Amino acid sequence: MTKRKWIVITAVFFILFIFISFYRYQLVNSEYSNYKVTERNVKLGETFNLQKISHTFKKAKKVNTVDEMRNKVTEYRIPIELKNTSNTKLAFHPEFYRMMRGEEETQTIDFIDNKTGSRISDLKPRQSINATVTFTFLNRGENKYQPLVLHMIGSDGVSVQKFNVKVY
Repeated sequence: MTKRKWIVITAVFFILFIFISFYRYQLVNSEYSNYKVTERNVKLGETFNLQKISHTFKKAKKVNTVDEMRNKVTEYRIPIELKNTSNTKLAFHPEFYRMMRGEEETQTIDFIDNKTGSRISDLKPRQSINATVTFTFLNRGENKYQPLVLHMIGSDGVSVQKFNVKVY
């Protein structure tokens, strides 16, 4: 084969590869083509709904303490009212809650029911719970003077909702 035929064959395969890749991209991402992200800033004491759960956050309590590894840490204990607004039992997803202090991020899986002292894993239909959520930060770095913002992200499959609450 001549050099010209190799160039033509390579170009045809390259163009074919691009068209197949474009088709595959469209096929995989077609269900997300109408995806919409809405972001909302929420004040303390304001009630809002995220994934059929009504949330009301109150002012955090700041507690300086020492953890089990003898690190100086600051715990932020946030009182919260949760209410299932639906007629079905809902699983509670604490992984949707992230606390940011400057560039530093922390996550918790402990939403504690104030009445029973147990972790919240689900909410019965129309159930209302007063709870406390605790986020812990190490006392080091320049971020320790930054404001705390709680980010909650949920999705219904078509849109993404992000709520920001300045906690402390």
